[in-house]
Amino acid sequence: MNEKLELVQEIFRDLLDDEELVITEESSMETVEGWDSLLQINLIAAIEDECDIKFSVNDITKIHSVKDILSYM
Repeated sequence: MNEKLELVQEIFRDLLDDEELVITEESSMETVEGWDSLLQINLIAAIEDECDIKFSVNDITKIHSVKDILSYM
């Protein structure tokens, strides 16, 4: 698992309070229980803070999977 994916997985685990959760690039809103619009906002905010990056509103609307997230990191 690469470093960015590990970071995203840790953020998902923290936000969903599930230390056993396994995230892959193919994980999406449809496959991760609890990944809803509220989690999406918290997820983006956590990634921005952790990685010192800023997602544009346009970028955020295009994020539907972990692969999408990684492409903007």
